[in-house]
Amino acid sequence: SGGRLELGVGVGWLEEEFDALGVSFADRGARTDDMIEILRKAWTADEITHSSEFSEFTGVSVNPKPVAGMVPIHVGGHSRPAARRAGRLGDGFFPGRGDDLAELIDIARQTAADAGRDPAALEITAPASPLLGSDPAGAVAEAAALGVDRLIVPAYLFRKDPTNALAEFGRTIIG
Repeated sequence: SGGRLELGVGVGWLEEEFDALGVSFADRGARTDDMIEILRKAWTADEITHSSEFSEFTGVSVNPKPVAGMVPIHVGGHSRPAARRAGRLGDGFFPGRGDDLAELIDIARQTAADAGRDPAALEITAPASPLLGSDPAGAVAEAAALGVDRLIVPAYLFRKDPTNALAEFGRTIIG
């Protein structure tokens, strides 16, 4: 967003993929939390040491380091555990669907507050499907009222006739 690098994190939902790699599906959430901790250590220090149930190493460095000192991590997933992970560890949250959006945003923000983090600093991204209805401006206002910072518009909407479709989107949605 705005030309900066962001990292999206999801724990995965297709158990067969984990089976194919010989990795436990049941502990995928805890493994993801561990990886986020490792990335943040590696982005801010050299010769890091880490020891957990999933990883153990010493003297590891990642270079070059991110210019801003870190890469914002946006947690994706349309579930209560994903919302809690975003609140605990994420810089942003992207629930994949529009249903239960208000509840999931509330969970993410409350979890951030419970973790001593600023809930307002959690950037919320949502699907743009409500924009495609009869009241796009109302859908934007409703999303903003929920605390949504950014709506994702799928590119496939414009594939058949990009010039005209984008022009129409600009007129009716962007204004």
